[in-house]
Amino acid sequence: MLGKTIAHYRIEASLGQGGMGEVFLAQDTTLDRKVALKFLAEDMQQDSNARLRFLREAKSAASLDHPYICKIYAVGEERGKSFIAMEYVQGATLKARLAKGPVKVKEALKIAVEIAEALEEAHKKKIVHRDIKPSNIMLTGTGHVKVMDFGLAKHLPASEGEEQEQTADLTQKGSALGTVPYMSPEQIRGKPVDTRSDIFSFGLVLYELLTSVNPFRKGTTMDTAQAIITETAPPLARYTHEIPELLQHVVRKMLNKEAERRYQLMHEVRIDLEDLSKMIERISDTTLNGVDLETTIPFTGLTPSTTVTLPGFDPRSVPGRVEKGQSKQRYYVGGVSVCMAGLILVLALFWPKAGPDPLPLPHEISTLTGEMVLVAAGESLSASGEVGEVGYADFYLDRYEVTNLLFKQFCDETGRSYPPDPEMIQDYFLGKPDYPVVNVTWQEAKAFAAWAGKHLPSLQEWERAARSSDDRLWPWGNEPPQGEANLGGKEDGSEFMASVAAFPLDVSPYGVEQMAGNVAEWTALFEDGLGREVPVIKGGSWVNQLADYGETSPVVARFKPENRTRMDGVGFRCAASTEEIQGP
Repeated sequence: MLGKTIAHYRIEASLGQGGMGEVFLAQDTTLDRKVALKFLAEDMQQDSNARLRFLREAKSAASLDHPYICKIYAVGEERGKSFIAMEYVQGATLKARLAKGPVKVKEALKIAVEIAEALEEAHKKKIVHRDIKPSNIMLTGTGHVKVMDFGLAKHLPASEGEEQEQTADLTQKGSALGTVPYMSPEQIRGKPVDTRSDIFSFGLVLYELLTSVNPFRKGTTMDTAQAIITETAPPLARYTHEIPELLQHVVRKMLNKEAERRYQLMHEVRIDLEDLSKMIERISDTTLNGVDLETTIPFTGLTPSTTVTLPGFDPRSVPGRVEKGQSKQRYYVGGVSVCMAGLILVLALFWPKAGPDPLPLPHEISTLTGEMVLVAAGESLSASGEVGEVGYADFYLDRYEVTNLLFKQFCDETGRSYPPDPEMIQDYFLGKPDYPVVNVTWQEAKAFAAWAGKHLPSLQEWERAARSSDDRLWPWGNEPPQGEANLGGKEDGSEFMASVAAFPLDVSPYGVEQMAGNVAEWTALFEDGLGREVPVIKGGSWVNQLADYGETSPVVARFKPENRTRMDGVGFRCAASTEEIQGP
């Protein structure tokens, strides 16, 4: 192909090849400009339906005129070869950028907003892209986005009859056009798609922007397709704790398996992303506010982060004529400044030197009894239900509930009896090793924690890990569960519990999973009046309905004065202080 001329395009170099065809750099000899020339793949050139669809849908995309969309100049066919002439964009694909790792939240939102703008424009023209993926998004040299390759775009018809005609055209060959790791569930099933399919694909791109991970990609295409249809994307908090909860909610909603439960319009996605971007900008501006308005001098001898502001000095001021009466004032201010600077110098020389900054604690650690995540100290609910300051340092909490397998190891090593199986579930303890242990007394839970070198979490520790202190109703936010949590037990006597990792969307701000359902959990509360710890059940279980949680506090707290009680729906997880983790 190199050196050949197709129509008035002289082909100069190959730019890449994909499943649908090959793209070349070409010179438009008529308008004297560089273009990208895409040819339909050879095996599809012989398919008349594929050629007609290629040309028809490319013509639809040619109607788009937006700064973040690659322009299509012409479509045509010559010497039996169908081609599209489009804007030649210099830069790197988003795929190439992600090969270096995830993108910071602020930059990711900027990119995402521009992609959303481009897709919103396409959807307004009733065009569905159907192949949104990182390799089809360019980052130009000016730092902006170009959404590429509308060659697979589908023009949504204006009438029901047109829809039926086009659907038959696409499905009679059993085709599911697109790239499997970025397809929507309905796209993989070969069902008719609309703009909500692009929203799902865009959600996968945004997920990958923030984590550099495609949550559904498996070893084979078939396994990947099955995962998109059946599996839930792991929470973003599993990969990073820097993503705001509101952004996590946006991504979750975009990736809902059911199109009816996703965002319905790209306009809604774009507005939410813009609001988040502005919020983060405001936070950045507030953090930096005043830095350039005063002169600050670091004194590392005081504390690692101490800065001293010299009063009376404004770096924005420019020397000029001194008005009558101002000279005396300036001498006074200057004298005070000199005295203050001298005092600061003395303090810097003789103040006890601070030691080096402690190494930051890892966000997650592996222990012999499971993975734990870091929970920062701060405010949480007090015993009376009011928010109060927690009086201890950072701590770790098990990501999952203690499993039957772990509790069996504890029983075998200590000679304890196994807990009884739940009612109506035979062979639960021994037959389901990755399910949460239940029918364990509060005392047994404490004994397990001590055996593991940990402790049973206090009510306040559990509450902080579940919801932090931002007044959220659920660990994942304020939205009621839509498959996030294992709630509302069945009435037919079938199995109610699930494995500890079965509901990954039931995740707290710190990455602790299944704190709102599956099994409720034993915690401890020290009551001054009693002079001892008392057991408290937190979290609710599979038997709880939404109504059980109330309007303001969905995380159940129930005092159990009898600490030897066994319950089918109550398990536990362990906490650990940094001292317990580090050992003596």
